[in-house]
Amino acid sequence: MTMLASNRQTRLSPSIELLIIGVFVLLAGSLWIDMLTGFMSLELHLDLKLSLLYKMLLILLIFNLLGAMSSSSTLLLLALLIGLLIPAVTMFVRFSQQAMLLQDISAALKLFVPIFALSFFYQLSKYQPQLLKKWGEIVLWFNFLALNINLLVGTFGFGYKSYVIGKNGAGIGVNGYYTAGNELGGVFVLLFTFALARVWDKKRRFYAPLAILAIVWGLLIATKTAILSALLLVVFVPLISERNRLFKLTPLKLTLFSLSLLFCMFIAFTILPLLSSLALWDRFLWIYDNRGLMGLIFSGREQFSHDLLQAFFHQFGVLQWLFGAGISGIGEYVQKVSAEVDFIDVFVWFGCFGVFVIFVTLFLFGWHSYQGVKLTKSQYAPAAFLANTVLLLLTIFSGHIITSGMLGFIWALLNALVFIDLQQPKKLEY
Repeated sequence: MTMLASNRQTRLSPSIELLIIGVFVLLAGSLWIDMLTGFMSLELHLDLKLSLLYKMLLILLIFNLLGAMSSSSTLLLLALLIGLLIPAVTMFVRFSQQAMLLQDISAALKLFVPIFALSFFYQLSKYQPQLLKKWGEIVLWFNFLALNINLLVGTFGFGYKSYVIGKNGAGIGVNGYYTAGNELGGVFVLLFTFALARVWDKKRRFYAPLAILAIVWGLLIATKTAILSALLLVVFVPLISERNRLFKLTPLKLTLFSLSLLFCMFIAFTILPLLSSLALWDRFLWIYDNRGLMGLIFSGREQFSHDLLQAFFHQFGVLQWLFGAGISGIGEYVQKVSAEVDFIDVFVWFGCFGVFVIFVTLFLFGWHSYQGVKLTKSQYAPAAFLANTVLLLLTIFSGHIITSGMLGFIWALLNALVFIDLQQPKKLEY
């Protein structure tokens, strides 16, 4: 069954529309709540699970609204969620660890949210596409503002660091009050891809300042993910915005190629000394000397993956291969429960069923954004397609993308805006 939205529209009742707007308002506050949660944890030493409670409220509201729009989709998604919760229940029965039960449920919800949210927005696009378009952009811009304010706060020395050096808490890299650096990297990619693409299409004179800001934030976050992603986005957003001419030689491509050569020279003379002053260059060299190229690329994740899979295959049987051992189950046999490679983590935690959920989610995101890129008048598909491509690479090399609590809703929302593109008359030039 295709996810393409029909042009047939039916008005929702005013009360349902009001609740939907309420969901969008809550989504607009998503990254603000994540920042507040990090602030309370770090500065006030209060772990109130605000982010988890906030997203559980969103899930409950969306389930109710989805039930009003499509009972069959609701039942299918409910069955999907039950399947993802199987390891949480079975491992709780086996080990009776209440503290780990909440962690397993949280992990299941994170994996569930992207396809769940996409299904909700898809149904909404059939009823009220203009409502989705208006509020979808508002939500993404508000979260983009939250991201930038958080990084600005971190630049002044507040919040967490990307890398902690020594026992005194000193470190390098800016995370602000977002606790997970790799999750921050995914959010950074998604929101800056959206912002750069919209500015390129609408206010192109502001593209250069925004591109410089993206590179500055990437350097200050100081993770390989953020630095490389910032450089890629600045170059590839204009390219992907050529849409149906993406695979043709154009003056823009020749210009960007020339500028890229100049930029490589700029990096050699300015960025590398900056990385050295931030102690990042020495860190990269140490990793390369001690672990080789694979160690530099994966930062030890290849060893984490080996240890995790070895413990999993040795300790668990067919049921866990199908539905996973959960964080609590694998945590009984290894100290580090995550390889920080999403496909490995999801297989160990949720089995083949979880991997199936990942593939379905990524296929839906990728397929529809690719179809939208081929349209000459598409508005959101170029940003969605580029973000999906970069995030897919990050699931392999840095993890915490599919399993990110910060990213799920807004990732689904950007891809859902592609349904607006696909409802337009199709003008292809192939």
